[in-house]
Formats: sequence, structure tokens, C-alpha cells
Amino acid sequence: MNATTRAERLLRQRMAAEGLDGKAPGLAQALRLFRGFAAEPFDCAEDALLWETGTYRFEDEHFFFASLTRQFTLEEDGGYDHMEQLHLTLRYPPETASAVPEAALWSFDCGEDFDAFFAAVEQDPAFLALAEGPAPLRCDIVSETL
Repeated sequence: MNATTRAERLLRQRMAAEGLDGKAPGLAQALRLFRGFAAEPFDCAEDALLWETGTYRFEDEHFFFASLTRQFTLEEDGGYDHMEQLHLTLRYPPETASAVPEAALWSFDCGEDFDAFFAAVEQDPAFLALAEGPAPLRCDIVSETL
């Protein structure tokens, strides 16, 4: 089983345990869930986190998003093989962009300290604006191999 398959199952189980099966969590709840999920160990060469917000067009759909991503760097035979990412993405109406700045913060920017990363996210202007703003329209959990 690859890292993101296990990770996705774990994240979905955590969301279901919170009564969020098929429902979008609020931003603070999503961050709390993701923080607990990030504490789970995975067998990988490097484990990183990303917080980002922005406006994008996906499948002819225009929306503002806030995303928490966990990235696993995997090795084979002692060398780099590939990366896998698991995204928890909250979608908001596109007009949200007028009140919320775009953001991008990696755990690398916080000395690879996950506690420092989550503290920085909680102080990020985009997080603060979204925490006071509208509820997300939906939540997507998507995994990909890079």
C-alpha cells in the first residue's frame, strides 16, 4: 500500500469520527484534524506539510481554496524514487478572494518543525481572514503521485 493510500484512509477515518463523513469542516476544525493526522508516523524519507490559499479554475469551476497538504518523499534502494501528496482542500465562493490574501507556507520554512508550522498557519493573514469568513462550500481529499 502506498503512503497516500494509507494516509487518505487515516484522514477519512478521522473526519468520520468527527461526524464529518461527506461534510466540509470549518477551517479551524480542518486544521485541528490535519494537525492530529500530521502527528501520525509514515515510513518515508521526508515528510513535509504545505498550507496554501488561492483562486484557481479546476474543471471549468472557479473557486477560492484553502489547502493543507502532506507530502511524502519516498526512496527505493537508498535513492529518491518519487513524491506523493495528500491534499485536504476547502472550497469557498470565488468572491472570497477579494477579502483573503493568497498564501503558501511549507513546513521547511519552519525548520521542518510541525508544531512551528501549525503555529505559523494559525497566525497567517489568510487563515485569520478565512476563520472569520464564510463557511467552506465543500471539502475535497485528493491524493497524487508526483
